[in-house]
Amino acid sequence: MGSKVTNFIFILSGLVVILTFLGLLLPLHQLSFFTLGGVFKVFNMKTYALTVDTDKKSNDFCNTVEKMKIYLSDKKKVSENKDDKGNFCQGIEGSRDLQDIQQRFCAPAMKYIFPNACTGLSYAYLTGMILILMCACNVVLVLTSVFLYYQYSQKPRPRTRRYAVGLNAVGLLLLMLALCVYAGLTLVQLDDMKPKFAGLIGAIALAPNSGWGVSKGYWVLSGTLGLQLITVILSNFVKSSSELDEDEYREWKEQQQAYGEQYYGEQAKFAGQEGYQATGYSDYGAAGYGQASASSGGWMQPQSVQGWAQPEWQPAQGSQPLQPAWGPGSGQP
Repeated sequence: MGSKVTNFIFILSGLVVILTFLGLLLPLHQLSFFTLGGVFKVFNMKTYALTVDTDKKSNDFCNTVEKMKIYLSDKKKVSENKDDKGNFCQGIEGSRDLQDIQQRFCAPAMKYIFPNACTGLSYAYLTGMILILMCACNVVLVLTSVFLYYQYSQKPRPRTRRYAVGLNAVGLLLLMLALCVYAGLTLVQLDDMKPKFAGLIGAIALAPNSGWGVSKGYWVLSGTLGLQLITVILSNFVKSSSELDEDEYREWKEQQQAYGEQYYGEQAKFAGQEGYQATGYSDYGAAGYGQASASSGGWMQPQSVQGWAQPEWQPAQGSQPLQPAWGPGSGQP
């Protein structure tokens, strides 16, 4: 059962990594503005981890904001840069960097009109960076735990299993902490982006939706958190029946080391015998062939033979040449 649970943990860990990247690419919060008491949608804002995507449905939102800025400037409640008149919607339209949008909403006039927008986007930039960092750490810890689970399947040591479970649990806590901080500081503020001119006039002119603005990215990351929690729970069933404790593993390692030394010792001994035989043969070839032998009648063979020619036999020094057994000089007819 331990191997099946380990394989299932591998699958869940892969899903955790994939869904983590997917959640960071999806919007974490979405907010829409309506006019005429919520009849017409005039502005839509999606907040990602590091960017903001705005969609201007009509010019009503921009016109209302510009009129509010002019009214506040005339009343001397805020000081406005003349070069910034009419450029607010142009500066936030499309996909923009979150820090740039945050600075635009924190301008004096916009901060007076949407006080919670400046606070919420400021927290969104900070907690978005924290969320990305914690997700990256979690992915590294999950992949490391997968490697340790694989090592455990090869060599079942309790220390390896405990390290794998511990790393997975630490990554789970980091992701949970990041999501809680993002929800407590960012989502709450972005859900309350009502303009300062509340009441009947504000509701008719410009009003955000009053629902919960948590978007798909946050839900995907929350689902990732649930999958990782399942992997931590299943780690209690990973323990193998052949798991070795520290003493047993040390004894097994010593046996493997002794077996390796014995094996390589025999190989070295065998290689030494072959080298000795090869050396003896070469000595014999160098010396034995250079000496006259009794069986050859004092004839010797050259010490080295070049090429494929048949060597000629030559008499050794101090030896009598062989006499033919018949014919001239043999004393026989």
